[in-house]
Amino acid sequence: MNTKQTMKKILSIITALFIGNFLFIIISLSFKTQLMALIPNPNIHSFVAQVITALLATVSVLMFHKTNIYKFNGKVLKEGFFTGLPLIITYMVLLLGSLTDLPGKQLIPAIEIVCVVLEWFLIGIAEESVFRGVVYELCSDIFGSSSRKGVYLTILVSSVIFGLCHLTNLMAPGISVKAVVVQVVSAMALGLLLAAIKYRSGGSIWPMVFIHALIDGSSFISGGMLWGGTQVSSINDLKLSSLLMIPIFIGIAVFIMRKEKTPELK
Repeated sequence: MNTKQTMKKILSIITALFIGNFLFIIISLSFKTQLMALIPNPNIHSFVAQVITALLATVSVLMFHKTNIYKFNGKVLKEGFFTGLPLIITYMVLLLGSLTDLPGKQLIPAIEIVCVVLEWFLIGIAEESVFRGVVYELCSDIFGSSSRKGVYLTILVSSVIFGLCHLTNLMAPGISVKAVVVQVVSAMALGLLLAAIKYRSGGSIWPMVFIHALIDGSSFISGGMLWGGTQVSSINDLKLSSLLMIPIFIGIAVFIMRKEKTPELK
């Protein structure tokens, strides 16, 4: 790929990030008072915001003709879920463990609980469509999809971009800088693992959407969102101990992408 084509792809990545990740943030900040007046309940407001974000992410997918990431067949799903099984088991246990805090808590109304749960999947659809979808695929166009070096660079660069985009959480009132830094670094490592699973899944994002929903679900519940907590409290709940997952994420990613399982890469 020549320099002109590479620059065009980089511009495409920036455009995809703007449409699928930053546009609604800009709108929300510009019309924050009006939006909160229209939807004052924070959980329903957050749910509606994620619906819009997921739609914008889908627009980005359609704009760059990357609808292959939405392919849905048994073989792809089986490979993706099997490859991601360590993550699925880990975060299913954490999610169920978080539910042990429910006894004695005053839960939010049922409609809000539904919105919070649906939001897990909407975040998964939005972020996986953008980062393991469009951004990953555009990086693959730049670095190549048939060489080991090209695939590794695609996984690495798309994961770094995924992590850095979490810096936007610093714009939320009351957010802890330390917690966001932990989130950014952790997201980079998690991105490596999710991108590796995506490669082994034949390009489909659905296994990652499910895994992403489990991760956010366990975080939201441990942050108390079912009994009055917020996304800000969930992020602020991140501790330096969360960084202990980084070598585990990276180790599993390396294991998934080992040469014996990726003989097609040269």
